[in-house]
Amino acid sequence: MGRRGFLSHEDRLRAADRHDGRVPPAPKGLSPAAKREWRRVTRLLAARGIIDSLDRSVLHGYIEIFDELPKITAEIEKTGRTLKNARGEIVKHPLFATLQAHRSLMLNYARELGFSVAARTRLSLPKPRERGDNPWQHLFDPVPADREPQIDLTKYRNFRPLPGGGDAA
Repeated sequence: MGRRGFLSHEDRLRAADRHDGRVPPAPKGLSPAAKREWRRVTRLLAARGIIDSLDRSVLHGYIEIFDELPKITAEIEKTGRTLKNARGEIVKHPLFATLQAHRSLMLNYARELGFSVAARTRLSLPKPRERGDNPWQHLFDPVPADREPQIDLTKYRNFRPLPGGGDAA
């Protein structure tokens, strides 16, 4: 079963760090329809900035299944949805099991690649940071004098000054 829920912050950062931005080349031997689908999918994923060369095997699996589904469906339509078995009984075409398995695989690949709304929200990645850009730096920057909080702590009932004359903040 596939991963459920949102990616953890560490997984999103790890994925953002490995992103090289290169669209993987299409594998050799694809049918014209599969090549069109490869170009369509890689173009959409590249526009979202969530594809790189490491995704080639997952994309290839998706494209193989995409290419096989019409062939299986055509074979079922050509020979009929039901067949007679060795005992003469009418049974469902055996390729229906293959068709169901291929559809399930295609759904899994689509989920991994972010082809559904739920998958896209799970795969949302932060924008890559510039080197040296520390997201926590603002916590350590000194507060300007004009933005220093001016709070009168003496109005609180349990306020006791710190020994040495400092205020408890």
